[in-house]
Amino acid sequence: MQRVNALSKSLNNKKDLNSSNNIMSKSLLKFYADYREYVSLKYSSKYLNSIKTVFNHVFKYFGEDKFLNEIECLEWDKFFLHLNKISPGGAPVYLRTLKAALNKALEWNLIDDNKVSKIRLPKRQQVEQRSLKVNEMTQILEEVHNPQIRALIQTAFFTGLRRSELVNLKVKHVDLATGFLKVGDNDLITKSRKVREVALCSQVTQILKNIILNKKPEDLLFGKSVRFPFSADYVTRVFKKAAKRKRLDDRIHFHSLRHSYISHLANSEVPLPAVQMLAGHSSITTTMRYVHVNRDELMKSVSILDKIK
Repeated sequence: MQRVNALSKSLNNKKDLNSSNNIMSKSLLKFYADYREYVSLKYSSKYLNSIKTVFNHVFKYFGEDKFLNEIECLEWDKFFLHLNKISPGGAPVYLRTLKAALNKALEWNLIDDNKVSKIRLPKRQQVEQRSLKVNEMTQILEEVHNPQIRALIQTAFFTGLRRSELVNLKVKHVDLATGFLKVGDNDLITKSRKVREVALCSQVTQILKNIILNKKPEDLLFGKSVRFPFSADYVTRVFKKAAKRKRLDDRIHFHSLRHSYISHLANSEVPLPAVQMLAGHSSITTTMRYVHVNRDELMKSVSILDKIK
């Protein structure tokens, strides 16, 4: 009888412990709500949307009520293999986003280990980035009738600013007297959260001079009005539709404007540290990706093999 009572007590204690663990832990839905609130106070709405997207996938796969600390490494691994199958382009982004979320869960003592940090996705074949030529940009501009969007596209080509930076750019950020554009403050948050200065060439200086005319320092440089900005997605759609109407290469996207700017500088005689600063890259390794060795240089390099005897 004592044995039965001891066994019963042991089982009850185990049950109580599991119940206690569940109380201390959080369901996926509850963690998402807390994490979303935290992120909304610290990061951009764009990042908030990326978190919403990945957690929608998580809820669909695991359910909203599953406890966060109950998901094992194998389950996460299968989840990301599933994501990689249905969305190969988005899976790496989802992995980074969820890894950051679970790092915060680890800080909050909701999990003992960030199992997502151990996930490795299969490598994907890299696709060559497409630079935009001046005549191609001219063709695109022919199909864009809004003068604000036209000026925004030209500014992107001649400054390499990111889409999110361009739609939030204000008159106060431009100093035509010194020929510099300042990127990074409370109104213009950069990807790296750092401040940088971009030197303006003569072409973009004239464009901005016309845009700034009769505007106040706090007015938006490009927008529906001086107070209401274009959405980044709207700008992208206008650009892509214009490129499509001109039957240009499908690989040309709005980011091609920035890619063209950085590539041209990186493959000219501009020192790479200067290119890094102008582009706003946090690491020069990122800048190095834009350096291309042309075919003539490659042929010259291997010609030495012809001299081998």
